Amino acid sequence: MSFAFTRNLFLLKLPPLILRAEGDDWVLITQRYIDSLIAGMREILHHALLSILGLALDLARVAYIVMAVIGLLMWASGFSTYSGRKLLIGSLILAVLVEVMNGLVGV
Repeated sequence: MSFAFTRNLFLLKLPPLILRAEGDDWVLITQRYIDSLIAGMREILHHALLSILGLALDLARVAYIVMAVIGLLMWASGFSTYSGRKLLIGSLILAVLVEVMNGLVGV
C-alpha cells in the first residue's frame, strides 16, 4: 500500500475523533479514545478467559466421571481393587474441587 492510501484510510477513521474535539483539549480526547480501546480489550480478554475456564471445568467434569466409572468397574470386578479404589477416591476429590471452583467462579 502506498503512503497516501494509508494516510487517507487513517483520516477516514478520524472524523468522529475530530468532531468530538471541538471545544475539548485534544489530549483529553486522545486519552478517552485510548481508554475506551483498553476497556474494550479488557472486556474481550475477560470473556475469553471465562470461556476457557468454563471449558476446563467441563473437561474436568468428564474426567472425574470417567475416572469414577473405570474405578468402580475395576473395584467391583476384582480386577484391581486397590487401583479401582484409588481411582474412585481421586475422582471424588476432583469432583469436589471442580464443583467448588465452579461455585466460586460462577461460569
